[in-house]
Amino acid sequence: MNAVMSRETIEVVCVEWNQTAAMAEARMRAGGCDLLQVLDGKRCLGHITRADIDRCRRHGNWLDAVLVVDLLDERNRSVG
Repeated sequence: MNAVMSRETIEVVCVEWNQTAAMAEARMRAGGCDLLQVLDGKRCLGHITRADIDRCRRHGNWLDAVLVVDLLDERNRSVG
């Protein structure tokens, strides 16, 4: 089986560190993705997943009150 490389550009969906978890969830829905890069300006701090947002909700948090940066933990933070 041969691999075919696409010339199509893949758009990475991002969210700023100071946006809320509710905003991130809406961005995921709009972008049709389950992972967002978390940025501080042009610097990537890491990423969050739909599972991170779901976990936050299950713990009784109001997603409009939680910042995206608070969803980052050691396993999904960028080094550097």
